[in-house]
Amino acid sequence: MNNTKIIRAIGSVDDELIERAYPKISAVNKRSSIMWLKWAVLAAACLALTVSILVPLLNNNENTGDDFDLTMSSGVTVKYIDDPPQNFASFSLVGLTEEELFSDWAGAERVIFEGVIKKVDNIVISLSPGSLWYNAIAHIEVDTVYHGDIEPGEVITVLLPSPVGKNEVYVSDSRVSSQMTEGTKGIFLPIRYNENAVLSEESKNVLYWQEVAKFGLGDGERHAFLDKPDGVVFSRWAYLSIVDFEAVEGAPTMDEIRLYVISMVEKYR
Repeated sequence: MNNTKIIRAIGSVDDELIERAYPKISAVNKRSSIMWLKWAVLAAACLALTVSILVPLLNNNENTGDDFDLTMSSGVTVKYIDDPPQNFASFSLVGLTEEELFSDWAGAERVIFEGVIKKVDNIVISLSPGSLWYNAIAHIEVDTVYHGDIEPGEVITVLLPSPVGKNEVYVSDSRVSSQMTEGTKGIFLPIRYNENAVLSEESKNVLYWQEVAKFGLGDGERHAFLDKPDGVVFSRWAYLSIVDFEAVEGAPTMDEIRLYVISMVEKYR
């Protein structure tokens, strides 16, 4: 996978940094390129947002259908898949402060809510004959809304950076999202996709993410707190001030996580 393809996924970092690192990148839309290249680096550098697993496969005819209504996209197919192939992908996360993790990105709305995952579907995206991306879509029923234009009882779709339920599929920095299985409760911080969120290859094949899912995670590590039987699963290193809410340091309960999230929303939203 080359760096140009990764950067076009979706992300959010400094404009100057992007220009310096990828001076030859062309965008689908000149007006919106920097905005969504920024989110792409976030997404890409970590797994890079939708860090899916980009797998070059030659002469592969498996993805011949299209299970999604892609009226805006072109030259792309998206299918549900039961058995993603074995893969390995490694990336480096872009550093983000706690304030940034609770803020909007590149003009895209971040929603913050508590809910339960009703089901998860693995998918494969065929961007070109030689490039397949493997992701998952979580269907999450909203319970309590802490921020954003969503309603309790609503079921929203969230694109995950890698397949779920496949131990042989490894994507770095997806420890949290890979545990987003059916029935899991948690607090989630996805970004709402808009018309600027695109995946493209050489400005000809274009996928609008909002035609696949309404929301997406900036990476698979820092945008959810999962209530699991053995304790809350989250990236402790990314949320350092959570210690102020813990009765026992190093072992926050979901109630303590909830108080922390509410305090951050009040502070930064």
